[in-house]
Amino acid sequence: MSTTDTDRGLKKILAEMQALGSKSVKVGIQDDAGSHSGGDMSVAAIAYINEYGTRDGRIPPRPAHTNAFDDNRRKLDALVLRLNRAVADGKMSADQAAKLLGQTHEDNVKQSIRSLSSPANATSTVTRKGSSNPLIDTGQTVNSVRYVVEG
Repeated sequence: MSTTDTDRGLKKILAEMQALGSKSVKVGIQDDAGSHSGGDMSVAAIAYINEYGTRDGRIPPRPAHTNAFDDNRRKLDALVLRLNRAVADGKMSADQAAKLLGQTHEDNVKQSIRSLSSPANATSTVTRKGSSNPLIDTGQTVNSVRYVVEG
């Protein structure tokens, strides 16, 4: 009597689940975004200042990144569960799942930046920019938001 071990994809699924556990997704302004046009500051530094404000209070906090996460936490948690299930069921690779999570939250952050309206810009800033959206001037910052999958 002999026994035959037939792998119906379990090894691949287990490998994908292990790969998924080793991945991380970073969403925001990445280090390589470069300098902000018209100045010496990096796009990341300007995004940081806008997120947390300045110590002197001249620039108030406008936490678009934090808001994007907080406002979408339940949706992101549900998405992570669906993605884990899809990988476990062999319907999606770990890389595909991580990319979908990254793209989804990248979209959330961009929408948060575009829709943030408070605190409003100073009148002098609105006059200079020609716009009242606190986080949009040239569009460079919002266009620099992206995700990166590591691991």
